[in-house]
Amino acid sequence: MNSKLLSQVSAYIGRNMGLHYPPDRYSELEARLLRMIPEKTVEDADDFFEQLIHRPFTYELRNQLATSLTVGETYFFRSVKLFEELEKILDKVILKRRKENHLHLNIWSAGCSTGEEPYSIAMTLLHLLPDILDWNISILGTDINPVSLKKAEKAMYSEWSFRNCKENLKTMHFIPRKDRWEVTQNIREMVRFRFLNLIRDPFPSLSSSIIGEDVIFCKNVMMYFDETVQNCLIDRLFNTLVEGGCLVVDPVEYSASRFSNFTSHRVKDYVFYLKQRKEIDTVKEISKSPPLKIKKTIKKPVFKTIKVSKKKAVTDLVEPVKTAEKLVLEDLLKRAKELANLGKHEEALKATEQYQKVDKATPESYYTRSMIYLALGQQENAKQELEKLMFLASDHLMGSFHLACLYKSAGKNEAVNRQWKFLKAGLKKLDSDELVPDSDGMSAERLLELVEIMSNDK
Repeated sequence: MNSKLLSQVSAYIGRNMGLHYPPDRYSELEARLLRMIPEKTVEDADDFFEQLIHRPFTYELRNQLATSLTVGETYFFRSVKLFEELEKILDKVILKRRKENHLHLNIWSAGCSTGEEPYSIAMTLLHLLPDILDWNISILGTDINPVSLKKAEKAMYSEWSFRNCKENLKTMHFIPRKDRWEVTQNIREMVRFRFLNLIRDPFPSLSSSIIGEDVIFCKNVMMYFDETVQNCLIDRLFNTLVEGGCLVVDPVEYSASRFSNFTSHRVKDYVFYLKQRKEIDTVKEISKSPPLKIKKTIKKPVFKTIKVSKKKAVTDLVEPVKTAEKLVLEDLLKRAKELANLGKHEEALKATEQYQKVDKATPESYYTRSMIYLALGQQENAKQELEKLMFLASDHLMGSFHLACLYKSAGKNEAVNRQWKFLKAGLKKLDSDELVPDSDGMSAERLLELVEIMSNDK
């Protein structure tokens, strides 16, 4: 294929998927995309690629490209030594949480492929925590490849996924199924999977429940992006971690300058990047400030009188003048979100409880609580809060989206389909570039794309 056409194909993929293929990787790009050519339908590869760059970027095409361009090669406890060192880091976090009496851990596997990595993390925690039932554990696996995510959710693996593993791993955490091994239910319940594009989708974000992470695995991911995108991604990962949190990347991705915000912790062949800095003073004051005292009465809104014409004046609710109590409530909800972003989930929940003692009719408080519960790995509590939200605000699109994800995880197909149908209808009423409320900046077009992807992955 000529280099000009390859350059156009590279730009098309970068524009639609955020993946970067510079000229020195054109041969790799060509080899990967040639897998997509159906036998005997396109004789000339140039014709195929010419057609590709003029095709609409549909759900089916995105799936094909993700499958062809992303590496799905992984196995359980890949880099055994890395997991041994990770245990030491987790031991310190666990000890700190026990002292604080905050028994929760948030771990995110970004680019999780077919799920071996997040399941390995769950098995590690099961070994480290004899009282694991007393903990709130959230392990999230995300990937851009829905085919890989589907395999991860099925949790069925061949012998190839166990290479370099201890022999007793299968007997401890798997059930034999003919020529496959199925992850045991207790491990599966610790892990959630979700489609996520690291470049296009918002995080850190309460709306995505990707906030306040203790550990982020992001191995063999940076290689897909150019330097500018890598730097942006690293900054976002830094902001997603709690203070003292740890970022795990592949050794070949090590860069002292690129990860300068972090404190590097080198152990043998591995480098762990730790977030160690002082929080902004104002945020510290917020997190340490005493509970706000709120009166249980809220004054009625004051109505403004506006002139419609010289002959007539009408009283209209232009915007209620906010009372002092209302402003305090708004500040309390803002405080809850800031605490959640700092990984202080229990304190954030207490702030929302204070809010709801005064005002139980504001949908935003239920949405905030549901996202905090998701970050804590408490899916049932999150579902209950979302159902309350939808009762109060049946047109809340992000609430419906997260409720659909929880129903999907629980296998409630009929309820899932109802939410997908509602979401598609609601999003199509919005302008494509209109931002969806409570989505942290996601457009209607992007959320609709996510809904199409997830509703087709059955």
